[in-house]
Amino acid sequence: MRETIDKKFLVIDDFNNVRKSIKSMLQTLGIQEIDEADNGQRATKKISQNKYDVILCDYNLGPGKDGQQLLYELRKKNMLPFTTIYVIITAETARIMVMGALEYSPDDYLAKPFALETLKQRLLRWLDRLDVTMPVLKAKDEQNSKKIVDEAKYIADSEPRYRGWAQKQISDVLIKSGELEQAEEFLKTVMGARAQAWAQFDQARLEMARNNLIEAVTILEDLVKKYPNHVAGYDCLAECYAKLNLPEKQVQALSAGIQQSPRNFDRQKTLADVANELEDHFIAGKAYKEVVGLAENSWQESTHHYNDLLSSLTLQFDETDDPEKRKALQRTIISYSKKLIKRFPDELNQVKYMARLYHIASDEKASPEQPQTQQALKKLRTDAEANISDFNPEVTAVAARVLYKHHQFKDGDELIESLKNAQTLDERIYEKLDQLQNEPISKYAREKALELNKHGMELYEKKNFDEAFDQFTEALQYSPRHAGLVLNYVQTGMQLVKNSSDTSTSKGMLNSCQEILDRLSYISERHSQYKRYQLLCGKLKKMREKL
Repeated sequence: MRETIDKKFLVIDDFNNVRKSIKSMLQTLGIQEIDEADNGQRATKKISQNKYDVILCDYNLGPGKDGQQLLYELRKKNMLPFTTIYVIITAETARIMVMGALEYSPDDYLAKPFALETLKQRLLRWLDRLDVTMPVLKAKDEQNSKKIVDEAKYIADSEPRYRGWAQKQISDVLIKSGELEQAEEFLKTVMGARAQAWAQFDQARLEMARNNLIEAVTILEDLVKKYPNHVAGYDCLAECYAKLNLPEKQVQALSAGIQQSPRNFDRQKTLADVANELEDHFIAGKAYKEVVGLAENSWQESTHHYNDLLSSLTLQFDETDDPEKRKALQRTIISYSKKLIKRFPDELNQVKYMARLYHIASDEKASPEQPQTQQALKKLRTDAEANISDFNPEVTAVAARVLYKHHQFKDGDELIESLKNAQTLDERIYEKLDQLQNEPISKYAREKALELNKHGMELYEKKNFDEAFDQFTEALQYSPRHAGLVLNYVQTGMQLVKNSSDTSTSKGMLNSCQEILDRLSYISERHSQYKRYQLLCGKLKKMREKL
C-alpha cells in the first residue's frame, strides 16, 4: 500500500471504541482524512456538508435510523454521489437483514469481526474499482448520458473485470434515455454471449418502455422463476400488473418479492395500499405493520402510516366474528395507539384524537343506543370540526366512517362537507369521501348486503312483499346507506302500505320509510339513483299527506 492515500473516509458506528478501531486500521493502511459519526442523524449532516470517497457504515446504529435506512434516505434524496463508495459493516447474518441491506445497492458488505488484512484486501478492491470506474461515475453525477455510454464502452473493452458492470451502465442509460432500438441491439449482443439475469431484466424494462406489457410479464415471470432472489424483477412484474389493471396479480407479485426480501419500505407500502384498495385487510394490515416498523426513526416516519395501519386493523375487527380474534385485534389497536402518542409528541392534539378515534371504533361495548357512546361520538365530531383545517384528511375521513358505523349519518355527512370546504383535497380523496358517503362499510358487509338485497328483489318480483321487506331490513343492518338498497326498502314499505287497511301500522311504516330515505340526503344529481330517489321522495310525501 502507498504511504498515504489521498481519499476521504467517513466511519459511522454508534460505539466509540469500534470507530476508533476502524480508524486506526485505516490509518495503518495509509488513510489520513477520516471523519466519524456516531448515529444516522449526524452522519446525514456530515454527508451533506462534505464529499467522501468511501463511507463505512455499521448496520446497527443504536437508537435512531440504522445503516440500511440511512442508505435508503441518501439514495432517495440524491445525497450520495455515485463517486462515493458506501460499505455496510455488520455482524448480522440473517438472510432477511442481508437481503434488505443489499437491495439499496451498497458497494460492498463487510462482515464483523474483520482483521486488518481483510480490510486491506477490501480497500485495495474498493480503490481499484473507484479508479477504473471514476469517469463513468462522474458522468452519472453530471447526468451526462452520452459520456456515460462512451466511458462505459471504453471500460467494457479495456477492463474485463468490470465489463459486466460497464454493460449494465450502458443498457440502463439507453433505456432511460429512450434509445430503445440501440438498447435492444446492445442487449441481443450481451445475451448472445452469455445469458445474464440483469440483461434479461433489462429486456423486460425495454418492453415496458415500449408499453409491450404482456411481453414484459412473460420475460419477468421467467426471470423470477430462474432467479428467485432477483427481487427487482418482482417489483417490475407488479408494476406491469398495475398497468394492466390486475391488482390481484400485483399483490401476488409483491408478496413473492417480500417473501424473498421483506425489509423494503417501498414494496411493503405498495402492497399495503393495493391490498387496502382490494379490501383485503389481513394482507394490508400485515404490510402496514411492516411499513410502520421500517419507517421508525427514519425521515419517512409519519402519522399517515399509523393511520393506515389502525384503519386497516379496525376494518379487520369489523369483519371478524371470532371473539378471541376481536380481543387480540383490540389489544393491537390499543398498543399502536399508545405507540403513536409516544412517537409524535409534537402532534399531540391530533395523535390523541386518533388514539381515541380507534379506541371507539374497536370498542365491543359501544353501541348507538348507549348515552356514553353518543357522548363519545359527539366529542369525536366536535373535536374533528374544531381541527378540520389541521388534521390529516384521512383521519377525518375515518372519523366520519366511525360516525356512520354508529348510525350518526347526519353528523358524518356534515363532517365530510366541512372537510371538503376546509381543505384543498386531491381527486383521490374526493372519490374516497364520495364512496364513504355512499357505502361506509367493509367488503364483507357489502357482500352480505348484496346477497340479502338480491334475495329481496326476487321476492319482490314474486309480489311476496312481506318477506322481501324483511330481507331489505336485514340487508340495511350490513349496508345502511347503499342508495339502491335504501330505495328498495322504501319502495317495498310503500307497497305494503298500499295493501294495508290498518292506518296506525301504515303511519308507522311510512315514518320508518322516511327515516331511512333521509339517509340519502347526501346524493347529488350526478348519482345514478338520483332520479329514482327524487321520484320516491315525491310519492312518499303524497302518501304521508293522505294519511
